[in-house]
Amino acid sequence: FFFRVLRVGGYMGYKKDRAAREEKEAEKKAERDAKKAAREAKRVEKKALKDGGGANEPGEPSGSASGADDKQSLRPTADELGFFIRTGPDANVRKHANMDIHVSNVQLFAGSRELLSSAELRLVHGVKYGLVGRNGVGKSTLLRAIDERIIDVPSFIHIIHVEQEIIGDDTTALQSVVGADKERAWLLNKEKELLEKDDDDIPEGAVNLNEVYERLDEVDADGAIARAAAILTGLGFDHEMQETPTKAFSGGWRMRIALAQALFMEPDLLLLDEPTNHLDIETIESLAMALNRFDGGVILVSHDERLIELVADELWVVHKGDGVTAGHVEVFNGSFEEYRNRLRDDVRNGKISSKKDSKSAGAKKEKKEKKEK
Repeated sequence: FFFRVLRVGGYMGYKKDRAAREEKEAEKKAERDAKKAAREAKRVEKKALKDGGGANEPGEPSGSASGADDKQSLRPTADELGFFIRTGPDANVRKHANMDIHVSNVQLFAGSRELLSSAELRLVHGVKYGLVGRNGVGKSTLLRAIDERIIDVPSFIHIIHVEQEIIGDDTTALQSVVGADKERAWLLNKEKELLEKDDDDIPEGAVNLNEVYERLDEVDADGAIARAAAILTGLGFDHEMQETPTKAFSGGWRMRIALAQALFMEPDLLLLDEPTNHLDIETIESLAMALNRFDGGVILVSHDERLIELVADELWVVHKGDGVTAGHVEVFNGSFEEYRNRLRDDVRNGKISSKKDSKSAGAKKEKKEKKEK
């Protein structure tokens, strides 16, 4: 278990380490740029020699004989790679697509119980939604349905769902956050692989070195470590903790690492299910600031009134069905405090049962069933 303390010289040590990391990343970027320039010069030289050589040799194809389908087969899919592709030609649809989400005729079940029927899901990109409602109404089920695309969200929308802490191992907290970007890791490995090959050995249409360099710039590969460290610092991790294996942390701290991974990846839509469990007030405020700086959309399930008030642009109330009709989601025009006041009024006026009444009714039902047996 870690306490958030300021060690003597800790801040200066952090600044020194950060400066060293940034210097190292700048050196890596300069080296990569030099390799890219040399590779491009070599490619231009080869092309000039080839163009000056006249017609193709007998039997050599004058154009691409592979066709569009064969070219496509040279490029691994997201399913094959095991990560969502955010950059490169295969992600071009994202550059011009409407990132708002609109799905009609949503039907959702939790077992045999119908949660939603003929519902409509509208999410404006960049808007933060607070999802509230009594326990058991289906808030978490709704988040999972969006994440697993049971609800037909467009495939080009990048979704990350945080509902539990990471599994601890020997990876440090910092490595765990940076390692969340599997596309970055794949591109760095691809760079090493292609540097060992000659340009002529790379089929037309396949991923080449120039594309790798462009995509590494898009994911900010060189700034990844500094960016991950800054996010962890905001969530309460000092330098020593960032270099500590994740298996040494409690569940609450591993939940913070899961949040850091999600913020580091910057998805189009971030789904958070009770992210404030085990967080202190200071860290909750830091999380709120990070979410407000985050450009993507958020759907937040939380019983923490402060986080909802600090983050949510719009409040959604999930209502449970009555067994005959399905439940529904209400857009609540008011603050979380106003919602809580309305909830108290509804209990007081008998519109809904209190938690105590619900437990009492459940106990009586169970007792009756036992007697009948």
